[in-house]
Amino acid sequence: MSFFKQRKPRKFDHQPIYYDAQKEARQERLQKAKIELGLMDEKELKKDYEKVIRGSFREAVPGGSRTKRKQDSNKTMRILVVLFIIILVVYFLASRYAG
Repeated sequence: MSFFKQRKPRKFDHQPIYYDAQKEARQERLQKAKIELGLMDEKELKKDYEKVIRGSFREAVPGGSRTKRKQDSNKTMRILVVLFIIILVVYFLASRYAG
């Protein structure tokens, strides 16, 4: 493990700016109604489940936003520890040779 570990390049991940929660809720209600009436096929239902699974899986993979935040905090802590050790060494050397 090194102090100066470089990250791998990030993949392109476009996140839409506009999100309409009401539209999504309306689409869910329509989908439930279609399922109850028997108008929706199993193939269409599987596609919708895949969308939910993909969205929840993105946060759990190594490279998701939680992992990046943890890596950033570890990196910051490592830098602070190294700076603290350097300051202590300089202080002890200065006090030893000053007196």
